[in-house]
Amino acid sequence: MRRPSAPRPGAPLVALALVLVGALLGAVVGGVLGATRPTSSTATVLLALQPDSSVSANADATLDPAVDVSDAFLQTELVYLGSDRFTSAVEAASGGEDVDLEATRVNQSNVVQLSATAGSPDTALAAAEAASSSYVDRRTQQAADRLDAQAQAVQSELDVVLQQIASASDGAVLPPNGGQVTALQGRYENLLTLASSVALARQSADQGATVIQPPVLVEPDGVPAGVLGAVLGGLLGALAGAGAAVLWRRRSTTVQDASDLAGVGGVLAPRLPRSSGGDLAVGSASPLAGAAARQSAQLVAGRGEAAFVLAVVGAGDGAGTSTVAAHHAAALARRAPVLLVCAADAVAADGATSAGSHLLGVDRGAAGLLDLPAGGRAPVAPEEVLAVAQRTGVEDLLVVTAGSGSGSASDLEHLVDRGLVAALRATGHDVVLDVPPLERSGAASRLASQVDAVALVVGLGLTAREDVAVGVRALERDGRAPAVVLTDPGPRRRSARHGGTAGA
Repeated sequence: MRRPSAPRPGAPLVALALVLVGALLGAVVGGVLGATRPTSSTATVLLALQPDSSVSANADATLDPAVDVSDAFLQTELVYLGSDRFTSAVEAASGGEDVDLEATRVNQSNVVQLSATAGSPDTALAAAEAASSSYVDRRTQQAADRLDAQAQAVQSELDVVLQQIASASDGAVLPPNGGQVTALQGRYENLLTLASSVALARQSADQGATVIQPPVLVEPDGVPAGVLGAVLGGLLGALAGAGAAVLWRRRSTTVQDASDLAGVGGVLAPRLPRSSGGDLAVGSASPLAGAAARQSAQLVAGRGEAAFVLAVVGAGDGAGTSTVAAHHAAALARRAPVLLVCAADAVAADGATSAGSHLLGVDRGAAGLLDLPAGGRAPVAPEEVLAVAQRTGVEDLLVVTAGSGSGSASDLEHLVDRGLVAALRATGHDVVLDVPPLERSGAASRLASQVDAVALVVGLGLTAREDVAVGVRALERDGRAPAVVLTDPGPRRRSARHGGTAGA
């Protein structure tokens, strides 16, 4: 007999290659996407702000330049610089492209940093230049308009004072009033001084806002987008490659179809399809029940009149061993009374449930296999077994569950030592033993050596090829290999925790 095919050679190298290829492809894709991702550029310009120079309307006052920068003045200007109105004007002046403007005060000084963010460096620089020019021009024009209005008002008052001096000096009717003329001449001189002050202020009307640093591009902080994209893409690609390697290794080491068992004699046909609720209830009308019936006919072919004992052993967890045992028991019950013994539950994983008790609707908490009288080394009596057997909805089919006792692998082995199989034969029923997987209990191979036929259950896509090889060698007796039953557990049947069923 040739053992099942081993895992493909060079598996570690293939897995490493998949990881490296995934990382490389991810880095390339991430780098390209990062480099082509839309980016933004920011340009900044620094402006020094001063309140506009003002001239008092009082003819006796002189130019009163404001030296201190008040918080109220700066806050007002910052609000304007961040307004939609100003942004729209800058966008129109810089070519109509979208621009984000932000104005911030530098520490507690009178310097304001104006930032322009746009889709390209050229646009950002143009927007910063347009923003500074627009703001300076606005402040200059406002100051010029105000000072021009003051100059006109002073000139009008000068004209009035000149007329008054001329009238007071004209002595055609009355003698000239010397005191009034002197007062008017003094006011006239004050107005001339005021006019001179307004003219000087008009010449410095552009000092309200001064560019102290022309627009400059701000270099982005951190790692460039292309490099960051390449690194992240490489990591994601490596993870994807690792996942692909795991899937590839799983497919290369597990039984995927019957061809992976070439050389293993006794593979029963047909393959058992995935089960669904109610399979046992509908009997042979179910595809799974019908397939199990045809397999059972092959297993009992040539049997005599004596009771027939079949052991169903899983080549590993999750193959659907308990489901196979339940359906074969139901199929055999159409020929003679059958006793299904759920021995696998005696050493089941935590939280596991039996397919036999689940599909056949019996009470898992009732007395069962582990509740048989201890009796030291005394043999197990047939009537003790029948006393804990439960009837099912399938005619002539009884079930012995693991019971309510807290069992272990040693407890099951102790029952085997006390002649469990012989007691089962003596009940007069055909017997189907749901045996624990070989790696869970040493009783598995011992039970299999005492029965009439052994079915090794292999789950497609779940059972490792090496486990099949080990199972075949362990269960082979007198040159006779066990029969192999292929099941289709389905995507959701991954462990015994789901009740040992071969499907949903």
